[in-house]
Amino acid sequence: MDDIKEKKEFVILRKEEELTLVTVTGTEGSTYKKKGATKLIANDGSSVGIISGGCLENEVLNIAKEMKNKELNYSIDTRVIEDRLLGYAVGCQGVTHLNFKKVMGFDLLDSKTLEKDLENEIFVYVIGLGLDINPLKNLLDWTQWNTKYYSNKRDLVEKRKKEGWEGVYILERNKLLEDLSIPEQSAVLLMSHNYPTDLDALHIISALPIKYIGILGPSEKKKQMLLDLRDIYDIRLDHEKLKHIYGPLGLPGFGKGERNIALSVVSHIQRIFNNEQ
Repeated sequence: MDDIKEKKEFVILRKEEELTLVTVTGTEGSTYKKKGATKLIANDGSSVGIISGGCLENEVLNIAKEMKNKELNYSIDTRVIEDRLLGYAVGCQGVTHLNFKKVMGFDLLDSKTLEKDLENEIFVYVIGLGLDINPLKNLLDWTQWNTKYYSNKRDLVEKRKKEGWEGVYILERNKLLEDLSIPEQSAVLLMSHNYPTDLDALHIISALPIKYIGILGPSEKKKQMLLDLRDIYDIRLDHEKLKHIYGPLGLPGFGKGERNIALSVVSHIQRIFNNEQ
């Protein structure tokens, strides 16, 4: 996923400079990046973002350096045998269509161009702030997904905030709903080790089209939560919503323990958001 913060920081440092915005406008066959991916290139050759696994980046930099006009459309084809043997020598066999456009840094900051990368972002909301969450936070920090943590214990929220966590007191119900402003790109992990808290959170988010809801614990917990959702809150989830609820959360076969669970959860979210059930 492209990192919006990194790109914004790159532009802020160069807001008085002319930059080259490279956008993938379309692809054919097998390519590392798909439509919408972007790269920013400064006149000194420094850049942020990628449009390939690394194999095409030098050519993209050279095109940006040599282009004479303000805008250029260009396609890179790695399907031909000659390129595999003597040229790109890449594993991907496809065509990447690119748009190169010269823009001033301050114009990028004033426009919504960088915000379009939100279409590629994943938002993760973790209901839980216990010690078992530490390995998960490390992995989520590494993914650079947008992440927030919630707890029913106010003192724990304050403690974690001092440690640099983005912690929120779970009883701020409206805050959770406000945070879930893009539910189709969101994952919610119910990991509080407090059944009423997890159930109430599920109740709060049950009407939203969230792509991934993960429940920590055995499959029996998920079954009980759905029964209580019906009996206590009079909420019956349809088949479409049920297929987005995973209990236990994470992929099977990763073993026990908080580190293995963290790895399985991040892997599962990545798989789901890449439409690989």
